Amino acid sequence: MISQREKILFRSVFTQTEANSKKQVFDILSSAFAELTGADEDDLNDAFMEQESQSPSGIGRGVALPHLQIEKLNEPICILMKLKRPVNFAAIDDEPVDIVCCLISPSADGPYHLRRLSRFSRLLRNETLCAAIRATDDPTELQDLFYDSQTQMLAAA
Repeated sequence: MISQREKILFRSVFTQTEANSKKQVFDILSSAFAELTGADEDDLNDAFMEQESQSPSGIGRGVALPHLQIEKLNEPICILMKLKRPVNFAAIDDEPVDIVCCLISPSADGPYHLRRLSRFSRLLRNETLCAAIRATDDPTELQDLFYDSQTQMLAAA
């Protein structure tokens, strides 16, 4: 069973997002997370860029999974972003990215953060789920796609 600490719930969903580069994607994400958490937008942007330089977040098939752990955060925050036009994210398959799922967790959430990342990665390798994500711009439908996928994963376990 998925614990409350491991659930994937998006606090924000962006569709048809205009961005021409990975830097612009991180600018948008940093602004959104700053608004949600009260963290400094520039610090978040620097942290995203540093994390990206160490380990590119493009996981393949048009999907990126950027993530951070930060102090002074009480709960994980997820944002789903669909890009209007794909952007180069140095993905492992060299395909440009049009789906960005971003996770920020509290620094103290070490193993839970890794479990959330693992769940995102498994879900987003599902071609059917990614096709469904690309087919809708309704935020509620997008959230439901992930909830249904989590439920199906539990049933298959």
